Amino acid sequence: YSRDAGHLSEWRAKYLPRIEFVNIEDYMPFGFLDPINVIRGCHVIPAFAYGQTDDLLPPSIACLPTENDKDWIYYYVNISVDHDMIMCYRGGGVGHESTRAAINAFLED
Repeated sequence: YSRDAGHLSEWRAKYLPRIEFVNIEDYMPFGFLDPINVIRGCHVIPAFAYGQTDDLLPPSIACLPTENDKDWIYYYVNISVDHDMIMCYRGGGVGHESTRAAINAFLED
């Protein structure tokens, strides 16, 4: 995956970060990956409004025949488990103690 640099996804923008597959011809993403840089788990959500493509990656055995080897063009990266977890750290949620002073770093993003 590669981050879509043209997509505004800061905290204030109120948009999730957006990623996309890289072209198979670009060898760097498919080379050695230092284990220190590995994310162990991530929830990605297809950005259905942008459609699908078969231009980036070759056919996959993981695709169903009905999917025609297409992948979604963009995906959103979910940044929280649920809204309660965000409000627990962000502050301001019903039943959550205010943490405004402790989370000013989020506002600078």
